[in-house]
Amino acid sequence: RILGILDSVTSEDSLRAMTTQQELTEDQRQFFNTVLEYYQDLAKESGDDEADRFRTAEAAQKVGDIQFTLGVDDRAIQSLALAREGFKALVTDYPEDRKYQFHFAKSRSVSAYYQRYRQGMSAKLEQEWREALASIENLLVQEPENRDYRFHSAKIQIILARELALGNEIDEALDLVLNAVLRLEHCPGRSDDKEMERALAAAYEYWGSIEVFTLNAYEAAAEPWAKSYRIREALHQKNLTDSQAGLDLARGCWGLAKLNEFGGNMIEAENYLRKAVQLCRAAAERHPTVPKYQRDLAFSKQRLAMILTRRMKLIDAEKCFRQAFVVVEQEVAKNPERFLLRQQLISIYGGLQKITKKMDRSSEAEEYCQKAVGQARLLIKLYEKQVAEEPDNLKHKASLGDAYYKFVRIMQEQDDLFYPFRLQPMPRAEDSLKWLDLASEM
Repeated sequence: RILGILDSVTSEDSLRAMTTQQELTEDQRQFFNTVLEYYQDLAKESGDDEADRFRTAEAAQKVGDIQFTLGVDDRAIQSLALAREGFKALVTDYPEDRKYQFHFAKSRSVSAYYQRYRQGMSAKLEQEWREALASIENLLVQEPENRDYRFHSAKIQIILARELALGNEIDEALDLVLNAVLRLEHCPGRSDDKEMERALAAAYEYWGSIEVFTLNAYEAAAEPWAKSYRIREALHQKNLTDSQAGLDLARGCWGLAKLNEFGGNMIEAENYLRKAVQLCRAAAERHPTVPKYQRDLAFSKQRLAMILTRRMKLIDAEKCFRQAFVVVEQEVAKNPERFLLRQQLISIYGGLQKITKKMDRSSEAEEYCQKAVGQARLLIKLYEKQVAEEPDNLKHKASLGDAYYKFVRIMQEQDDLFYPFRLQPMPRAEDSLKWLDLASEM
């Protein structure tokens, strides 16, 4: 009976309901910890009871997911590690059980995703995703029509494709994301499954992103980005108060804004970004203490500020940059080793530098430039640390080379200097590596 009650309070519906709150109360934080402790204690009391061990691992997985969504990052990592080890032990003891193999593969992927979010990419995390994908692909050979296997295989391929693209392994990244699109498009019952539709929209998004940010092929990105936007708009219309659906649609707005900017239609680009700000603001107001909603709002405002700068709406642009800065500065302080956050902070300093320079506020412009330089030096140190930890990893060396490249551009004060990291074509790996040769001269 106790296990039944615990299963009820950690059901998908119960846990999802908590994410609709404005904030996680201290009592609820303690609730999560207590639930996990109960499961662990019951598992110890039952010894080798297979069902209780599975319940413990599954509960840790679900609670960890929600903890991370609500910003309880450290506890989330612990919960997900508990889940991973629990499923791993079950696979060891029951190697022929497909259910345990599947859950272990899923937990490896999710745990790797959150670790990457906190600590940056590493060869170890890439290996986790590759092995998780191989495990699910093996299960698909045995059950080719299994919807869960197809869905989670596609999800891992999307994640891995994104990371490989960032590491300039373009051919494999494109193969993975196109395979994910095909797998999801032909999955039975997909159109009635919200999570599958979300995954398909994400696959289209990353397909377009690879075309633009690595191949500079804007025309090729138009169709997948448009498809991603239409799926997300349909999901949002079904439930206008679903914050996650709103954020997904905001991501679709980012892509279409970029396409319009490339095509010279700055008015339409601005309209899409204003819609993204509106969507993200609604989510942030519903959940004022959930970090991801605040971050997406800040990024939308930053993107809007850049378009406004190009349209010479400098007062509005400065306001948006400063609002984004407040959030990003706080996030960098809390997560000092998050590469993308620090890159975003550099971009914001650069945006403010350009605006104040255009408005003849030269002393402020110089101050922002120096702040950008300081952040760029710190970013280089983070990448140097990463290279030192994995000296044979060419991706880390390429990232360090790219950081030197950006640093040189800051020192040269080029006009396009501060374009956000995620919105410009990535240099080829061999080009980035060349910048390492400049390290001794800087």
